Amino acid sequence: MHFSVQEQEKIRENMFTEGLQLLKEYGVQRMTVDKLTKRCQIAKGSFYHFYDSKESYLRALMAYAGQKVEEMLQAALAGRKQMTTHEFFQFFHAYLYSDYDLLRFVTIEDFLWVQKHLVDPDYFKAKNQMAELERWLSLMSDARKDVDRGVMANLIKSIYAMRESRATMVESALDDTISIVLCTIENYICEGNHEG
Repeated sequence: MHFSVQEQEKIRENMFTEGLQLLKEYGVQRMTVDKLTKRCQIAKGSFYHFYDSKESYLRALMAYAGQKVEEMLQAALAGRKQMTTHEFFQFFHAYLYSDYDLLRFVTIEDFLWVQKHLVDPDYFKAKNQMAELERWLSLMSDARKDVDRGVMANLIKSIYAMRESRATMVESALDDTISIVLCTIENYICEGNHEG
């Protein structure tokens, strides 16, 4: 089986686009190679031309989503090195409701499966997440220097906890609740909203 470079790119892009939709519908564990190949209208052998397993495909899908998020971030920066805290949280809100926020579609069971099969469990430890928080803060021109990174991390994680527990929440108010949490984080971080 031989695909031109253009055909390979088109097939890969379709596999990623359809894979994101399947994640929404089925989650990580119930998403299968069969479901993906049927959705993409390709032979199962074609899948294995690109990836040797579901796990290797999912790693590539995670990298693809990460690349798309970085593109969203660069678009928000619009060629600048920094943006205001408000601009950052506009970007972050858009990210939270995009197809590229893979945690949006992951249950606790899926999360544990991902830790076991796809990434080093240390990746999710707080010390590793702090590096990403530092990067985010460095992008905000008006961020306070004394922001407690643990508080910031916990507030962000509370959004995912609410989504995971949506069955126990007032679901019709969930999106508004998330918006309020985002505003709270923004107000906490923004230098102009605090004394010394």
